[in-house]
Amino acid sequence: MITPPFDATAIASNHSSLTGLLSGFSLVALFLLIERSGPDKSLLQKELSRAMLLLFIASVIGTLSSFLYSSIVGLTQVRAYFDFFVAGPVFAITILTLLAGVNEVLRVVASAEVITLSRRISYFVILFSVLRVWQDLSLAANLFGLGTGVQVMLTAAWIALFAVAAIVIPSHNVMRWISRRTFSAFCYVSVLMSFGIAFVIAAHNMVPETEISLPKAEPVLLMVSVSCLGTWAMILLAYERTPVDKN
Repeated sequence: MITPPFDATAIASNHSSLTGLLSGFSLVALFLLIERSGPDKSLLQKELSRAMLLLFIASVIGTLSSFLYSSIVGLTQVRAYFDFFVAGPVFAITILTLLAGVNEVLRVVASAEVITLSRRISYFVILFSVLRVWQDLSLAANLFGLGTGVQVMLTAAWIALFAVAAIVIPSHNVMRWISRRTFSAFCYVSVLMSFGIAFVIAAHNMVPETEISLPKAEPVLLMVSVSCLGTWAMILLAYERTPVDKN
């Protein structure tokens, strides 16, 4: 068994605090947007509705991620490592939805230069977040002895993120269709995936310590899911919405 370069039970509290901070930021931003739009500014509220929904989802998923990390503290070493690795994608999903929400706000209130810059920065952060998930899951595959085949599939899922984004984003018609038709689906998938991971962790904690193991398909499915969601978020960011006439 490969020894990880960190103690999951020691650093889980830091991850819990950070995801809780992101969740609180999302909730505060949501209420600020509601206060800014107000009941008499229906047009502005309509423009910011997507941002409000994404920030709400980020606050919910961030709270869940904080809870999952805080639950790791005090567990035995092997079980703590498993929960830590599996909870990583929920942290990444929090970042994806938060970035999408912030970019929606900027798309309404900022200039074209600011929108372009924020989008490019968000691309980098999304790629880095998915890469971090890949690192955690690769370490989990080594720790639980899943072999090189799982590592190859994890890497393929990570590379696919670049490939799909590079193909779809320059295609404005495809990008526009995906953003218009699949925004609600993106919101549902983000929430369901996060709670699905939480249920997986809960189910696994019912398994006796002597029978603890990591199925080969599990890290691959997590990596594929996060890569797909990351690509989806990048496409939503790239969508250029037609400005609404406020006159």
